Amino acid sequence: MKDQPVGQVEKVGETYSLVMERDYVASRPEVWDALISPGKLLEWLGTVEIDARVGGSFKIDFDGEDQAGGRILLFSPLNVLEFEWGEPDISSTVLFELSETAEGTHLRLTHARQGLKEVQQTGAGWHAHLDVFEAVLVGARAEWEDVYKAAVPRYVESV
Repeated sequence: MKDQPVGQVEKVGETYSLVMERDYVASRPEVWDALISPGKLLEWLGTVEIDARVGGSFKIDFDGEDQAGGRILLFSPLNVLEFEWGEPDISSTVLFELSETAEGTHLRLTHARQGLKEVQQTGAGWHAHLDVFEAVLVGARAEWEDVYKAAVPRYVESV
């Protein structure tokens, strides 16, 4: 796996949005499955309960102590998944958009409506999760904690 660039942080009114884009050598169905299948999600994100439909729920348990998630706002198979990201300090949204490329699939992640401190933390977190996501897609392993620790200073410096 190559070292991925830092996601883009944009100020939108009083909040910040994080935008990350990645290209994967995997088909859209493979990438989509990794976004909505609880077994695949466990490998790169955490324990997830998902009711895969607009109005359904997307709830993540990272380690038994940290949870996030909420209602699914957009759901278009193989294309778009957006859900509320409810944590004690963050009330935001996460949007995954997929499109085909010549080599596989382009993924665009937007985590919107965050404070400055939160966008730095979630930036490094999503950076690490998407690195692990890529490893899962190619049948390799990556340790979230190692990638996260290396990414945190990059996100603090970039904002």
